[in-house]
Formats: sequence, C-alpha cells, structure tokens
Amino acid sequence: MSANAIEALLMALAAEPNDAAKAYRTVHGRLMRFFSLKGVADPGALADEVMDRLAASLAVRGIAQIESPAAFALGIARHLLQEEWRRVAREKETVREWAATMQSKPDDEKELTSRSLDFCLQRMPAAKHEL
Repeated sequence: MSANAIEALLMALAAEPNDAAKAYRTVHGRLMRFFSLKGVADPGALADEVMDRLAASLAVRGIAQIESPAAFALGIARHLLQEEWRRVAREKETVREWAATMQSKPDDEKELTSRSLDFCLQRMPAAKHEL
C-alpha cells in the first residue's frame, strides 16, 4: 500500500488520526468476522487485502467519491470472497485430477512422476513452490 493510499484511507475513515486508527481496526475486525463466518482459511489475510483495495480505490477515485468506506469495503469483501471460492475450487479440482492421474499409474511410474516433480520443484524459485 502506498503512502498516498494509506493517507487517503485514514482521511476517509475519520478526520482525527486517533479516530481513524480506531475506525480502521473496527472495519478490519468486521471484515475478519465476515470472512470467518464464510469459513475461509485465512480471514486476516483477506481482510488485509480488502483494506489494501479500499485504500487504492480511495487514492484513485478520491475520498469524496466514496460516501461510506465501511460499506464500500463490504462490497470489496464480497467480490474477494467470490475470488477466494473460485481459487479454492480450482485447487480442489487440481488435487482430484492429480489423485486420479496418480491412481491410474503403475507403482514404478508413480515413483518416477514423484521424483520428477520433486526435481522440478527444487529448480523453481521458492516463491513459486506453493503454486
């Protein structure tokens, strides 16, 4: 998050810095509860992402264009939740496909495939291992 985006976010939440900090924590906490109730794995990370996107929107659009930052954040959260559900569905499908592929192979091919995958993962940058 850029300094301009943070400044825009805090100014949109409240005029006084202390009040803005409290409002930030309140909105962030509500977002975490929203994501927790929806059963996501990491509500804190998604709440952080919403706040980042809200800050970016405020910096680009201007504070006056968004009447209620908290309500706007909830809209962002709903869209982000849909993105998260799609991501989880893709992961589950990939796991199912992998399991089906591995199940249909003879044991010697399974071992070769597993070693090949390990070799490829070792050559990848660490940031891409999770993918």
